[in-house]
Amino acid sequence: MNMAQVKSLNTGIKFKDTPTGKVPVDWEVTQLGSIAQIRRGASPRPINDPKWFDGLSKEVDREFLYYYLQRNEQKLAVNRQGIQRNLKTSIISITYLPLPPLDEQKKIAEILSNADDAIEETSRIINKTKVLKKCLKQKLRTHGIGRKKYKKAELGDIPVGKDCKFFVPLLTGKEQSKVADMLSFINLEIENEVRHKQEFESLKTVLMQVLLTGKKRVKIT
Repeated sequence: MNMAQVKSLNTGIKFKDTPTGKVPVDWEVTQLGSIAQIRRGASPRPINDPKWFDGLSKEVDREFLYYYLQRNEQKLAVNRQGIQRNLKTSIISITYLPLPPLDEQKKIAEILSNADDAIEETSRIINKTKVLKKCLKQKLRTHGIGRKKYKKAELGDIPVGKDCKFFVPLLTGKEQSKVADMLSFINLEIENEVRHKQEFESLKTVLMQVLLTGKKRVKIT
């Protein structure tokens, strides 16, 4: 889902006042302690780990509950002095949870999970590309480009015909230019992926804001 698709979601919604604010008229609002036995505060991951909560009501989707807690974790973790701390089970238990119909909960959780998958995949690409850059940088600067014969040096094998001043392998000007171009291309790829990750993170923030509050409604088929 992208920003254009978010804007196209249903907005013709009637709201009602509740302890947690305005929610769609067909949503329920209940305290978390009434739908599960809270064992530990904070956003539960993995979601099925029983150390977080037991006896979750069949009317509540675990993934939906996870994303609701994730969105509100920072707010709930601030005490009266404004100092952040770990969420206490007592705080979680009396927290109000706005509940859309179960099918809608599952659809919302699926959308947010897909956003998380995109963020995680982009992070993996960034990390792999950084490792590639590091390895390639070392390989090119010590072995050159297109060289097949090497000689021993203090820092390892270097291409025949190279000098090793102060034990630092030296490349020709042409080789240095090619290395710089290669590394510049990899840096550009990393920057693009970082930008993509930021876009996915921004999209997820918007999705959580509108879907978990009912400001936008997903279509259930």
